[in-house]
Amino acid sequence: MIYKTRPGIVLIRICDVDVLAATRAVWGQCTSVRPLPRLWAGCWALMEKGRTSEEIISVFARLFQQPEDVTREKLEKIFRKLYEEGYLIEAVTEKETSEEKESESLSGYETEERHDAG
Repeated sequence: MIYKTRPGIVLIRICDVDVLAATRAVWGQCTSVRPLPRLWAGCWALMEKGRTSEEIISVFARLFQQPEDVTREKLEKIFRKLYEEGYLIEAVTEKETSEEKESESLSGYETEERHDAG
């Protein structure tokens, strides 16, 4: 799954503690404040800059000098947890968007064909 940060969530640091804070607009979708371990905050900061999860995995694998599959396993748990808690949302890729548009345009065409056949 490809994730992106939920609009309305901000990463702040209070007394040297990284915290995700939800604006009023998203209070019902996640808790209003969530402390983050430093690694999680680093992932969040990169996602805010538009980095994909694969790019983040690659960055941290180089940083910690460990194989990407080991890093992927650890970071995917973080991404999944933040997604389950409502801080991350599923990103729609350009490919999915074009497939949806194509499907929508074809669905009208199929209806016309069935109508003409009947």
